[in-house]
Amino acid sequence: KFDLNSTSQMNKINLNTKGEFVSLHRTKGTETNKFFINQNLLYPTILADGTAAELGVHLNAGYYNINKYDNPANGRFEYSKNRINVYPVFSLKLNKPYFKSSKKYLTIIEPNVMFIKSNKKAFNRFIPDENNINNFELDYFDIFNINRLSGFDRFDSQSRVDYGIKFKKKSTNSNFVSQISIAQSYQMQRQTYMQKNSGISEKFSDFVGNIKIKPSDLIKIVSTFSLDQKKFSLKNAYSSLTFNVNKNRLSISNIHSPVVLDETGKTEIEGKNQYSISYNHQISEFWSFTSSTTFDKKDEIKYNNINTKIKYEDECVGLSFSWKRQYTHNPENPTSNNFLFLFSLKEIMEGDI
Repeated sequence: KFDLNSTSQMNKINLNTKGEFVSLHRTKGTETNKFFINQNLLYPTILADGTAAELGVHLNAGYYNINKYDNPANGRFEYSKNRINVYPVFSLKLNKPYFKSSKKYLTIIEPNVMFIKSNKKAFNRFIPDENNINNFELDYFDIFNINRLSGFDRFDSQSRVDYGIKFKKKSTNSNFVSQISIAQSYQMQRQTYMQKNSGISEKFSDFVGNIKIKPSDLIKIVSTFSLDQKKFSLKNAYSSLTFNVNKNRLSISNIHSPVVLDETGKTEIEGKNQYSISYNHQISEFWSFTSSTTFDKKDEIKYNNINTKIKYEDECVGLSFSWKRQYTHNPENPTSNNFLFLFSLKEIMEGDI
């Protein structure tokens, strides 16, 4: 794999070249040898009204040697095939921040728009999908990516418009910071192969957002979420609340996610509503105590584990004693307990304690 970049400069064409060679061999299933290269030409500039713009041309080419492939595009089992896939993608990003300053706060409102002209060859089903698109879930960090899918050589084949707005407020005389962002996509055609809960199966995507609120050094709230574009109900959320008071740190986090469906609509992974709670106390300069638990909350609370650790660490030596209680929810063996003692001499047998 290689990744080559020119120096980023305004009002000039910047080059970015990525490539990889992959050889996948299996005792069972599809085997693939591929070489793929992606050439990006990016032209960033500032328009007369202060709008930041970036025009992009993305040239993609791949050579594939495919063996033992049950091809979903033609319904045939292909023992050995060589294929070449070449396609361009075009992009245009626009954003313009607006500032308002007062004695107490600096407020920034920043609209963002991105246009993508894709290509039907970008999602080529004659080539094996090694990234399992059935696990794709749109989130805020995906939406303004030119390629929202995981992996390197498979792009979203739908042309689209991404649009969103970011609101940020910062105190001029304290540590208060708040940032709220929300965005959505419009695709020119409906997705053909994405599962229903992917967030982009319809022309209008789900709404995705990101919240960061820090009223002071003591409290921090972070949440990344998505809302159903028809019902406006919560679909995915990864949230955390953190308290820092003197030598104490308490963190509460939650993962809320829907079921993952396969191509036929059957459930592959159950939905999740999982909480994690962690507490850390710095007893002294060298001693600390940590305790944590993880549990699922649906109809009832179902514990996954409980962890406790006491640790001593200075510049010469480290040691820790920990206890972990694991809940298997198996009637024959419902719980297990593990005790672990670790010792480390710095610079000699240094390790994670």
